[in-house]
Amino acid sequence: MQLEQSAPAKVTGANDDLVAARRKQRRGTLLWAGAAIAAALTLLLLADLIIGRYQQTIIAQKVAARAELERMVLHYLRADIVDIVHTPAGKYRASFYIENVYPEYAMFVMLPHVRAFAQSGFAWKELPAAEPPDARWRGGSVVQLNQRITFDRIFEVPADQEWFRLLYGFYHVRFENAMLVSPVAEPKDDIMEKEDNYYVHLLPVGADLDEVRRKNQFPGGKVPIFIPMPPH
Repeated sequence: MQLEQSAPAKVTGANDDLVAARRKQRRGTLLWAGAAIAAALTLLLLADLIIGRYQQTIIAQKVAARAELERMVLHYLRADIVDIVHTPAGKYRASFYIENVYPEYAMFVMLPHVRAFAQSGFAWKELPAAEPPDARWRGGSVVQLNQRITFDRIFEVPADQEWFRLLYGFYHVRFENAMLVSPVAEPKDDIMEKEDNYYVHLLPVGADLDEVRRKNQFPGGKVPIFIPMPPH
């Protein structure tokens, strides 16, 4: 009877040991899984932090590049009218200049197709304009602006229309000059447009110079072909 009573006790002890071992194994597995999950989350957070900082760096670089481009367009690039003359064909030849006043900074400019307008009543009407046959610099060409360059445009003011005259004997004329500017020759995002408007009083071809001189009382008696005006 004693042998029959002691056998179950040994089986029960073995089962308890097995259960404890399995529990220990499960705890170890859970600990390893928890550690792996924590490590994975840490790596994900670290990767997200690195990506976030990289994106912030890229954004900051783009903002700085944009600010430099704006400074270049607004302060480095200069353009204006040089001269206007009458042509033998009864038209006008206007000369313009563009210049990089800080040539130590690389600047590439797409030369503009300058448009000319004359005031008729309260409206501006576009005038026929084209590049001269002997033009060295043509609209649409890209130049690296290391020095001042000039380019010409030929335009006409049709005599069969009534044009507004802000100053006696002169047309009221506006030129529209839109240029694309970049610090590189083949830009992607680093490009900006600069638009200028120039206003002049323009002497008509064949005008009565004596009458214009008398009405406007020009000093020295010389009648100019054009008189620059401030932007308006």
